[in-house]
Amino acid sequence: MKNKKNSFKIFKLILFDLFLFSGGGFFLLIFSLTLWAIIISFILAPIALVIVNLTGYQQFSWFQSVIEVCSLLLGTLLYHFAKILTKNFFAFMLNYFKYNQKIIE
Repeated sequence: MKNKKNSFKIFKLILFDLFLFSGGGFFLLIFSLTLWAIIISFILAPIALVIVNLTGYQQFSWFQSVIEVCSLLLGTLLYHFAKILTKNFFAFMLNYFKYNQKIIE
């Protein structure tokens, strides 16, 4: 009798996950992926500028160089924020799935 699952609990949990939780989780996942894309572009842009300047495709500009250094610094600062955010998001999701499993059993 212990192994028999309560189908009403499972149905309520599926509805809650489908309508309420998946929207927020999907938003956080997309936000995290977008943040990582921005960080990668902020870090790679100065490298691309150096390559373009060394190969002669573009003339050297102090203004662009200063902006790219600021971009690199911002990307480095955002990296630490995104790392913490992603770690906490996955820890939260893991705990939520464990909680769901406990409710079903």
